[in-house]
Amino acid sequence: MENFEFNKYVHFASVFEAPYTTSINAARTEATITIPAFLPSSFIEMPEGATHFQLIAALGVVSDYTYNAISRHYEPTDPSLNMLNAEANSTATALNITTPVSFSLVTTLAGSPTMTATVSDVVCLGIQFFQQIGTVNYLFAQGNCMMVIGVF
Repeated sequence: MENFEFNKYVHFASVFEAPYTTSINAARTEATITIPAFLPSSFIEMPEGATHFQLIAALGVVSDYTYNAISRHYEPTDPSLNMLNAEANSTATALNITTPVSFSLVTTLAGSPTMTATVSDVVCLGIQFFQQIGTVNYLFAQGNCMMVIGVF
């Protein structure tokens, strides 16, 4: 699943080139994406007309599946953990800013679940673009993308 692209037309690595690191806590309930200081104009390939961007971190839990001969379907081994998720967003940041910006995006699963050996944590990083008109940011329909950056 690692490096899976959610947008088949726009690849995350071709849009966002700033370095980042991913870590997850020992309980596998919290993921942190750390992006050291960078200039957006040097590390982001923005669509024409975009004025701002926002980074999105997502953490999702995917269970292993086993075949149930009675129902004749594959079912999650851990249904209570399967599809748990969390999201964290950066603030909308100007693309033409001249001061380097850094981000730390932390996603935490609600309820402190106990992870099992039959589930995987999937960590994703995405970017979306806006055009600011007055004080309102309007989401672009193009250029937005997300990629799986780690599976734990």
